[in-house]
Amino acid sequence: MLPSVARPLTFDPAAMSSPSTADATDAPVVPPRRCWRRTAVFWLAALAVYWLVLFIGTHLPTENVAGVATDNDKLVHTAAYAVLTTLLCIAWRRVGGSPGLMGRLVIAAAVLTYGAIDELSQPYFGRSCDLRDWIADSVGVSLALLLDAWRHRRGP
Repeated sequence: MLPSVARPLTFDPAAMSSPSTADATDAPVVPPRRCWRRTAVFWLAALAVYWLVLFIGTHLPTENVAGVATDNDKLVHTAAYAVLTTLLCIAWRRVGGSPGLMGRLVIAAAVLTYGAIDELSQPYFGRSCDLRDWIADSVGVSLALLLDAWRHRRGP
């Protein structure tokens, strides 16, 4: 005989009125959780789109960028890389579980390497390469990783 949870559900009024036939099918129906693949695909797509927008935005010629981006350059760098790191942490968590210390170090290395390559490639697009921009990037990465570690800390 199949276990009670694997049996097909049928309507039997006699079984419902008899307390002696209670089994696992009498448990309240819990709606299924959203499919982890769907949420993983969503966050991976969000990460890819954001990373592409970030790459395009950092390689536009200087004359096309004005206003807030040039007035608060270091703050924009910090925020942009904090968002990138946060999206990467969320995508990691949706695909493979909690990143832990080693995962966060891998994320930091990947984003900081990308930030260095991004800064070094900007002169080819009429922009300037600035070490202070990369330092602002690393501040954003550090803040995002600290916030992620604090938010997902394990209790005693």
